[in-house]
Amino acid sequence: MPILARTPEQIMREEPRDLYFIEFASASGEIFPLDPLRHIESGRHPRPDDPPGRAELLAWLEEHLPNMRIEPLAPYEDSCVISGGVLGRLRLDFDEESLQVYVKRWEDADGKPLDPRFACYALSYVQMTDALK
Repeated sequence: MPILARTPEQIMREEPRDLYFIEFASASGEIFPLDPLRHIESGRHPRPDDPPGRAELLAWLEEHLPNMRIEPLAPYEDSCVISGGVLGRLRLDFDEESLQVYVKRWEDADGKPLDPRFACYALSYVQMTDALK
């Protein structure tokens, strides 16, 4: 059975709280958060099903945060997902404790990613709902 990739807006309508997601770098090392068209237009987008670093991150999450829900994340509803795709993007359903486990392993003291292949981003529920009005 295919897995439905929900958009940030859909997730926030169904689960009103902040949204955390992993964005993967293009082959050139650039990261375009929730912008599939920039990945496509650059001609350097990662393979949609398995960008570099994704398998390693998923294995780490399975080992260290096995009960956390993970799902593919589609781009914003108005961003042409049919043209862009998911590009391996993951939504991580962090609670405060699991977020700190992730940060301790994958980010430096300034909140920058330790692995250049991916970065974790947060979308504020309050800011998104204000934008949707």
